[in-house]
Amino acid sequence: MLVFITGGVRSGKSQFAERYANDLAGNEIVHYIATSHVFDEEMEWRKQLHIAQREKQFRFCLTHEVPYNIGQVFTQFQRGHIVLLDCITTWVANELFIDATSWQHPFFQTSVYEKVTTTIQQLKQLPIHSLIVSNELLHDIPYEDEGTFYYKQMLGRIHQAIVEQCDEAIVIENGLPIWKKGGKET
Repeated sequence: MLVFITGGVRSGKSQFAERYANDLAGNEIVHYIATSHVFDEEMEWRKQLHIAQREKQFRFCLTHEVPYNIGQVFTQFQRGHIVLLDCITTWVANELFIDATSWQHPFFQTSVYEKVTTTIQQLKQLPIHSLIVSNELLHDIPYEDEGTFYYKQMLGRIHQAIVEQCDEAIVIENGLPIWKKGGKET
């Protein structure tokens, strides 16, 4: 099963995804794929805080800190495990802006898009439950530069590709889930 969960900044999407994963888990392991970079003391503190919160919330939780190439941890998943990937937004930014100029090249842009969408296809084929969290950026503040414009356009295309494959697509607004595909309300 593949579930896509999206919403605006501070909409409650990660908390909803964590509750959903916990409901699915029972005695199964929850693999939490965190895509953020730890680049300073504050980020390290936040990372440790989130790990401690997850250890309290989930019966069995393994956190994987993977800012790039998230497929490298897929070999650790077994039938029935729950995977919570948080978040696509950060992962795409990490892959696209790996350096200051690569994102400008059409071949590189295509390779990032294909890498992300292929990885999600591989995740869907595993005998696990996967929940993918992302941010809705297309309703956000207008872009100021070409890189931000391209990133938002790519993210929108990736969201569409994920929703096409997923079993459920849920938008979170003000902490409330709205099913757009599958699930409780369509």
